[in-house]
Amino acid sequence: MKQLIFLLTILLTGLQLSAQSQSEQALNLPEGNYSAYKVENNKFIKTLKHWGVSFVKGTDVVVAIKINRLGIIEEEFKADLAENPAYFMYEGKRTIIIDGNIFYYEFKANKASIVYVLSPEGKSISGNVEEWNAKIVEKQKGSLSNQSETRAELAAKAKAKEEAEIAASSLKGKKVKSLKIVLIDGLEKNTHGSIINYGVEAVFEDGKISKTNSLGGKMPWNDLEIKISGGIYTEGAITVNDDASEIPGDQVVINVKSKYQPLSDKKEIEILYNDALELNYSGSSSSIYRSAYNGMRGGSLIINAAKAVSAKGKSIIKLEIRGAANNEVLHRYKIGQGGLLTIYANGQNGMIGDKRHSGGNGGDGGDITIYASPSIGEIPITVFNSGGDGGKNRENPYNVGSRGRNGTKRIIRQNVNLSW
Repeated sequence: MKQLIFLLTILLTGLQLSAQSQSEQALNLPEGNYSAYKVENNKFIKTLKHWGVSFVKGTDVVVAIKINRLGIIEEEFKADLAENPAYFMYEGKRTIIIDGNIFYYEFKANKASIVYVLSPEGKSISGNVEEWNAKIVEKQKGSLSNQSETRAELAAKAKAKEEAEIAASSLKGKKVKSLKIVLIDGLEKNTHGSIINYGVEAVFEDGKISKTNSLGGKMPWNDLEIKISGGIYTEGAITVNDDASEIPGDQVVINVKSKYQPLSDKKEIEILYNDALELNYSGSSSSIYRSAYNGMRGGSLIINAAKAVSAKGKSIIKLEIRGAANNEVLHRYKIGQGGLLTIYANGQNGMIGDKRHSGGNGGDGGDITIYASPSIGEIPITVFNSGGDGGKNRENPYNVGSRGRNGTKRIIRQNVNLSW
């Protein structure tokens, strides 16, 4: 009878240990020197040196195992999930606790390969290495399966916390003292297509400050009514309109109003047109000629340039850019002091030829014609419109395509009137 009770006690203890999480087992292990076993010829061989083991603890959990390998190299194995680890990992290596021993192993292609085993005082390791490798795989699989519930709980807690923070930051049902727009970046340089980053800040009567996420807070954007002129709206960022005729007063205006309190703010940002602009009308490889691909020519453009004064009294140049083929207006820009427009209208390179085909011809560069008012001094437009290189030939270095013609750039001085 005593022997039966003893056997049942051992069995229950084993079942209890196997049911414990990795963190619970780690909490029950001592810190200090552990016997180290290496694997040789599918056997565990005890090494001469002890390895130091310590644990990094959180609130009732172990979040990492520190191993002083060979008494020299310190490695910190961190939990894959702090709240309920399946294993601990360091630079591709893993550790897992089974029956009071720490197994130091590699895991590839769903297979475990034990490198070392660390045993505290009074423990040891024996048996078939491959059988232990299989136990590690099963233990890890079971622990990962148990994590799904933990991860679901953590996700639910995170969601509840997020919702609580948003509710606390919301303007709805709150006594709000002030509301203001906050510009995030310096705006010393801006032009068409520039991004204006901003946020909204509210001060509650109890002194608490609520901010939109662009300022690091949780205030819901849908608590606000936002109207923009001169730009394209997104939450926390405005893109200055590409079309100068759609920037009234040469400024972007942000109007913000609370949906729940009679509070509002307005911010006017002057557009200086003093940053760089680029247009790419270079050709691409797509036209077929003699079964090889020729580079397409660059786009030809007509640019009308007129001197003007901005709504803020600054000297600017208006640019109206049209396609030469159909005279369609493509862009309306303004260029201020320090601004520059760079146009790429290069011909595309011809494609590489082979035994049967010569290399494709390079595309011609596009022709750029600028009609500029005589009162404009230096025109702030740089043009790159070279012809494309002829395609080379893999088989015959002499059977290459022709280089495309360079495009022209002409400036014609005449009175230009742009009414927008």
